[in-house]
Amino acid sequence: MNFVVYALGAVALAAMGQLLLKLGLVPSGDAGAATILGNVISQLLKSPLLWGGLVCYGASTLLWMMALSSTQLNRLYPFTALTFATVMVLSSLVLKEPISWVSLIGVVIVVGGLYLVVRG
Repeated sequence: MNFVVYALGAVALAAMGQLLLKLGLVPSGDAGAATILGNVISQLLKSPLLWGGLVCYGASTLLWMMALSSTQLNRLYPFTALTFATVMVLSSLVLKEPISWVSLIGVVIVVGGLYLVVRG
């Protein structure tokens, strides 16, 4: 079950990448898409958090490729759902974002479904 280790590592790094990207970005407000893109590129040039997020995504991709080479895609792909749960927990703990009961119940259902897919 090496693919599980690779997949969980990929999920953790993807979630960490999301968190670092969020922490590294300064809100752009209601600017147009071109202005927002310009702001993001400008911030990327000077934010180690954004670079850290991109590095996490790169490492996540490498682990995901290792997992892909170790098992069937239909067994592996449901692990991407764990990223939702991990990001929700991290955003609550680090960013102090609220989690609704409905979201929490949804994540429990998703994780339960993942368990069934992996066991099957």
